[in-house]
Amino acid sequence: MDHLADKGFPVHDVTIVGVDPMVVERVTTRLTWGRVLAGGAASGAWFGLFVGLLLAVFGTGDDTLRQASGTLSCLR
Repeated sequence: MDHLADKGFPVHDVTIVGVDPMVVERVTTRLTWGRVLAGGAASGAWFGLFVGLLLAVFGTGDDTLRQASGTLSCLR
């Protein structure tokens, strides 16, 4: 797609079709590194919010922060 876009082909009219599994993807615009980084940051923020909410709901007081930090240190 980058090659076609670089040559001036109107990529907004392109549809990519995959067969196994059946996937249809419409190309709407060129994906830049800024959009990739912003999407990754937004995804990470939502995941962090989700984990924080789980800890807040199922946590048991002051010990929750210590348990969370112990769990995260195991992931390194």
